[in-house]
Amino acid sequence: MQTIPAFANHLPVRIRFGDGVAGELGAIVAGHGARNVAVIIDAGLEDANAGVAAAVAAIGAGVTRHVKEPGEPTHAAVDAAADAIRDVRAQAVIAIGGGSVLDTAKAARLCVQR
Repeated sequence: MQTIPAFANHLPVRIRFGDGVAGELGAIVAGHGARNVAVIIDAGLEDANAGVAAAVAAIGAGVTRHVKEPGEPTHAAVDAAADAIRDVRAQAVIAIGGGSVLDTAKAARLCVQR
């Protein structure tokens, strides 16, 4: 049996809940100096992306959306999200939806090592 060698990664995560929090994203992204943002969003919530995209675009950052299909995270879902983050050289990752999309985004970010 092959084991995974020990490693460390600091994965700061800020989770916001509630009506109107999407409007705060521009300021949060700007505070981190991010110019490229990947939005990982649950399928079916694509309309929610409009508010996120507007808030982030208002600070001049580029926004790329990746839709995560329903269900628990899989290796394929994490790999696809990691590819999306890597392809746009995202400096910030925003996840919209339930726990599985949050887990997928966190794992994908870890795979990209940004």
